[in-house]
Amino acid sequence: MSKPNVTECVPLNNGKETKAAPAAKLKMLVYLPDGNCVTLQEIVKNKESYDGKTITEEKNTASTKDNCKIVVKDGNVYLLGAEANLHLNPNFGFGSMDLTKNPSALKKALSRVSHPIKSKLVAMTELSVVYGSPGSGKTLAILSDIRRSILDKTIKGEDVVYVNLDDSAIGLAEKAEILAGLKIKMIKEFDLMMLYSMIEENVAEGKVIIIDTVKKIVNLMDKAQVAYLMKKLKIFTHAGGTVILIAHANKNLGLDGLPVLEGVGDLKNDADCVVRVQRHKDIITMTNEKNRSYVELEAIFQTSETKDYKSLMHSIKQLSGQEAIDLKLQREQECFKEDNRRLVETITEMIGLFPAQKTKLVDDLVKDTGLSRRFIVTTLELLEGDLLDLEKGPNNSKNYSLRTNDNPEKVEGDEEDVMEYLISEGYFTRDEVEKNKVEHEEEDVKKYLIREGYIPCYEEAFPEAAC
Repeated sequence: MSKPNVTECVPLNNGKETKAAPAAKLKMLVYLPDGNCVTLQEIVKNKESYDGKTITEEKNTASTKDNCKIVVKDGNVYLLGAEANLHLNPNFGFGSMDLTKNPSALKKALSRVSHPIKSKLVAMTELSVVYGSPGSGKTLAILSDIRRSILDKTIKGEDVVYVNLDDSAIGLAEKAEILAGLKIKMIKEFDLMMLYSMIEENVAEGKVIIIDTVKKIVNLMDKAQVAYLMKKLKIFTHAGGTVILIAHANKNLGLDGLPVLEGVGDLKNDADCVVRVQRHKDIITMTNEKNRSYVELEAIFQTSETKDYKSLMHSIKQLSGQEAIDLKLQREQECFKEDNRRLVETITEMIGLFPAQKTKLVDDLVKDTGLSRRFIVTTLELLEGDLLDLEKGPNNSKNYSLRTNDNPEKVEGDEEDVMEYLISEGYFTRDEVEKNKVEHEEEDVKKYLIREGYIPCYEEAFPEAAC
């Protein structure tokens, strides 16, 4: 490895090349015409005293062949040699390595930031990680989005390489047919030497490499291996290439209920951009967890129910606006309630007929379920507007209550509608109703529920009830 240059010479502009004096040379002794010796370092320190004088490396020499003249200009000290100028006090700097020397060029480059995928979740010339749980649609979302960019001619298909390391023979065959039509190259093996060759042969610029999945090329639990891989991939992006690593999420969710990127922290820390992919039924959401450039924060897609991969890629569409946000939230709520029936039942039971103060409800749920406070809070917020209503109480408190259609006390309509609602919600069966011969005109439904123990007795709410 060559030694980096950390000094900058100021040219003397006398027709000769100007070079920086090595630090070791500054300690050497030189001789003045009167025979006195001095170091070059001393000359720099007292430059005004030596300006215009000549020196030689040999004492009492009569020859003027190797004599050098000392020149001081704008605080810079030079030795004028026969072939070059020696700058004795060069400035500290990094020459062309210092990017601040041409900020206008960098600013101009920013205006040309482009994206390999239509949703603009990742940027060209960056190292991005896209991850999600199995079946979340991470590969589908990336490939379909790449397809859209190729079709609108944002990028060329022949500039994209899909490294397919995670597919079965059937999967390889399916994707090969699709990608061939887009002129995307698909390979089933990978080596870093491929990227080195692209750099050396000057073909890295503008190329997009998708590696699916990254765990097939590195041990994600080995910190040194991951750090080494990311460092090498960055060399490729600095040469103008783009890398998208597709990765898996851990089996267990994080404290906030969201997927967690599998592997050591270096995978996320060393990436320019990290995108989390989640699927809720027909809705796929890509969310940017970390970005260092001009990329979108979120994209929402809707898929069809077909299992044919080609039809699936062609049918997936990106949604936008409030309608997309509302549909995403609706699907998240549906999936959460289906996957967490017991927790939803516990929340419903704890709130009951009357509003529950949020802080106390969270405390009670944490104690009862053993789940983290962060997860409980996230859960309650997710269920707002669906199962729960959040209202302001006294002293700026926040209270949760069950929504109208989930709370028998709030069901409007006549008593027959109330009874049908209670049967549909499973409070009791139709056979039980027939057995007990509940007559609506003879007995208040509320009193019946209290007497039978389906709901507790609240004397303040039902003073007429005999408990």
